[in-house]
Amino acid sequence: MRRLAIASIVCLLGCCAAAYADSDDVVYVGSGDLFYNSGDLSSGGLEATGHWMNSATVLEWDVTLAPSGLFNYYYRLYVPEHAVSHLILETSPNLADADVTNVKGSFVDGTESWNIDLFPKDEGSSNPYMPEDLYGIKFELGGDFTDLWFSFDCPRVPVWGDFYAKDGNDGTDTALWNQGFGTGDPMDPPAGDGSDSFRVLRPDTETGSQPPTDDSPEPATWILLAVTGIVAAGRRRRNR
Repeated sequence: MRRLAIASIVCLLGCCAAAYADSDDVVYVGSGDLFYNSGDLSSGGLEATGHWMNSATVLEWDVTLAPSGLFNYYYRLYVPEHAVSHLILETSPNLADADVTNVKGSFVDGTESWNIDLFPKDEGSSNPYMPEDLYGIKFELGGDFTDLWFSFDCPRVPVWGDFYAKDGNDGTDTALWNQGFGTGDPMDPPAGDGSDSFRVLRPDTETGSQPPTDDSPEPATWILLAVTGIVAAGRRRRNR
C-alpha cells in the first residue's frame, strides 16, 4: 500500500508539473493582414495616399515563437507600383539594437539597413502624412521592390501597434499607415490570428512568455492538493 501511495504521488506530481508548465508557456502569436479598401475605408485597415490607394496594397505579418525562446517577426508588403523606400514599425521606447537579431529581407544588394529611433511626423519629405511621431525600427529597403518582406528575431513579446511606409519617389507623396494610428493601442493581448482595431503585431516592453494567470495554482499548491488527496484516499481504505 505504501509503495502504491508513493507511486501515485510521483505520478500526480508529474502531471501537475506538466500542467503548470503548460500554463506558464502561454504566448500570444499569430498572423494577420490589413488592406486598402477604396469602397469602405473602415473595413480594410489601411490608410494610403497617391499610387498606393489601391486594393492591391496589402500588409501581412506572421509572429511565431522559436525553440530558442525568441519571437520571429515576419512582415510582407505588397504595393501596386512605386517601390517602397522605408517602413517604420512601432516598438517600445526601451528597445535596443541588441534586442533585434537575425535581420533578413528585401534589402538592396542583400545588405540590411535599419535603425531604432524616434521618427518625427512630416520630417521634411521623409514621412509625409504620418499622423504622429513614431518610435520604432526604420527599415531602409530601397531598390525597386513593390513586393517585399523583412523579418527579425526579438525576445520581446508581441502586442498591438502601428506602422508607416513611404515610397521612394520624391514629389508623389505616396504613403501608407494603419487606421487608428496614434490613438492608443488595444490593451487586450493578441489571442490568435487577425487584427485588433487595425493594428499590427510588434515587439513590446516585456520579454519571455506570458506568465500564468492569478487563477493558476502554484507548484506548492499542486503538491499540497496531490498529497492531501492521496492521504485521504488511504484513510478511507483503512477504515473499510
